[in-house]
Amino acid sequence: MTVPETDRYAEADVDIAAYVGILWRRKWLFAAVVTVVLIGAFVRTMYLRPEMWGSATTIIPHKEADGGALGLLRQAGGAAAALAGLGVTGGGDTERLSSFLRTRSLAERVARRHRLFGVLTHRQLNELREKRGPSFGELDLDRIRLELAAAHPAGVAEASGLSPGSAILALDDATVLAEVTSLPGWAGNAAGLDVRAARQSWYQLSQAMLGKFREGVRVESDRKDSIIRVVVMFEDNPTLAADLANSFVDELRTYLRTTTNTEARRTREFVEARYMTAVSDLAAAEAALEAFETQHTLVSLPEQTAQAVSRLGALEATLAAKRVERDVLTGARVSPGSAALAAIDVQIDAAEEKLALALRGEGSAVSTMALADLPRVKRELAELMRARVVQETLFTLLAQQLEIAKIDETREEVAFETLDPAMPAIERSSPRRKVDMVIGLAIGCVMGALCVALVELWSTRRQRAASAGEQTA
Repeated sequence: MTVPETDRYAEADVDIAAYVGILWRRKWLFAAVVTVVLIGAFVRTMYLRPEMWGSATTIIPHKEADGGALGLLRQAGGAAAALAGLGVTGGGDTERLSSFLRTRSLAERVARRHRLFGVLTHRQLNELREKRGPSFGELDLDRIRLELAAAHPAGVAEASGLSPGSAILALDDATVLAEVTSLPGWAGNAAGLDVRAARQSWYQLSQAMLGKFREGVRVESDRKDSIIRVVVMFEDNPTLAADLANSFVDELRTYLRTTTNTEARRTREFVEARYMTAVSDLAAAEAALEAFETQHTLVSLPEQTAQAVSRLGALEATLAAKRVERDVLTGARVSPGSAALAAIDVQIDAAEEKLALALRGEGSAVSTMALADLPRVKRELAELMRARVVQETLFTLLAQQLEIAKIDETREEVAFETLDPAMPAIERSSPRRKVDMVIGLAIGCVMGALCVALVELWSTRRQRAASAGEQTA
């Protein structure tokens, strides 16, 4: 039987009153669905979801400032200012600190510090012990890995310095076998133990536990206010959650002191070595000049030659400073094709060409005769004086750069301050049981309405099919 077009359009109209009537007629089905969903939500929020407690600590990065002695050194100009610009900047970057806090290595440090691998496996291990008894054998790999994690709550990485996963994989078969057979409750046959499988299972458990811990860690950064919040969620222990959040800050400070300032430390060590060499070279130049003057007491240079020597010394000092600047960039692992390194190379080439012209008495840098034209004694004295000028200038530049490098290294040791340390929470973060029940009620109502609509649609189609059969008969 074909339904007329008018009837089809009438069926498509939405009749709220009719729907309400249908819900009322099938109110028991609707109530049953809502009740089942509410019971499920209650069981889930009360028994299936663990109680999570959250604590947060807030830090603020230091703002970089070039004040005090460092500012005066950077404003000195010339080669000193150029060398000062190579110092490592302070840790005032919010995104940089946030990235450190999100790293896996920092989470491992915190986990080892609080022996979380043992804490996180304790509940599972107790369940297995109650279920299977106190003893276990070589086939119980799931039990073996839990027992190993409980026996090594720091991840067997304290002595080796490796991460927990790397430390486990680095153990040889004999060590793993010895660890398993020494576990309390071991009652199996050591010859039948698959050592490779035990080691791999132990490694997988350590990574799973670390991943579970990291899931409860959230790092929030506010670029506008330059504030970073570290939020840690932990099960059934608000005090431990607060300790973990504070440990992230402590481990970050340690990490910055020992790792992130390596570039500044490397620069300082390089400049310090060059400074000590300059001190020795200056002492040797002064000793040689003093010995020469003692031997030739009547030798003196004209004013013009003295000026030439001074300018030549300044040119060589400038060239030496540029070479030091290039060495610092190379030591800081700057890319060979970088614009800064290319610019330094161009400046060094120009300085070398200018110095070569000056030594020949050409160009505008010296405006005097070449040193080779002086009498032998005067030439020797000029060379000694020039060597002393070079060493004095280089000594002054390196002394300034060494102070800048020391300040930069010290300034980067602690790059942030703690505004609010984490405190144990007095209310759990999840589950939010009232909210869960309200959400369950809403879901139950929607599912109840859908079930009523499906049942009503199915019933209507059956009635229509029955009516069509009677008319055909």
